[in-house]
Amino acid sequence: MKKFSITIGKKRHEFSLEKIDKNTTFLECAAAKISQPFDNGDLAEVIFYLPDYILQNSVAPNKEITIRFRANCAEKLQIEKKAAAAGISVSELLRRAVLS
Repeated sequence: MKKFSITIGKKRHEFSLEKIDKNTTFLECAAAKISQPFDNGDLAEVIFYLPDYILQNSVAPNKEITIRFRANCAEKLQIEKKAAAAGISVSELLRRAVLS
């Protein structure tokens, strides 16, 4: 079994790989909640997305995060006016628009 680590932000996460046979490798990563064999052809993609899997499992579902996006000045003013007219925050306006 070979051990590796990946750093996300300032936190180091370990994972291990163990060859089962010539076509299959076992991947174990506690932070990503993965402990299963993979086809060697799929393994590179799984490892590529490992940071995403780790983040999905480490962020509490109700923890607030910030999402940024680009808008020009006119769009920003229009968004702010719509939010004010509705009596809600810009964040709430955007959440309602996207999630409804």
